[in-house]
Amino acid sequence: MTTLFFNVRSGVAPARWQALLEELRQRPGISSAAPLRPDARSESIQRMFYAKLEDDADVTAILRHLEQRPEVESTNLPAERHVVGGV
Repeated sequence: MTTLFFNVRSGVAPARWQALLEELRQRPGISSAAPLRPDARSESIQRMFYAKLEDDADVTAILRHLEQRPEVESTNLPAERHVVGGV
């Protein structure tokens, strides 16, 4: 499972955040979408979100969709990490 992160622009109303999250939850290939820290007090952290993608998700299409949304400021897909020489 892959997780991608995205930030919503400053000044976007929380109702639009919720609408975006609901839309993402309905999109094929996304198993969940939510605030990164729902209890955050900092406005900049309140604007951070994540989406968990299913193994067969079209990651490129999902990223493109988010990047085209006017309320989305940035997206981040962390590099996959593997333990090398682990015990």
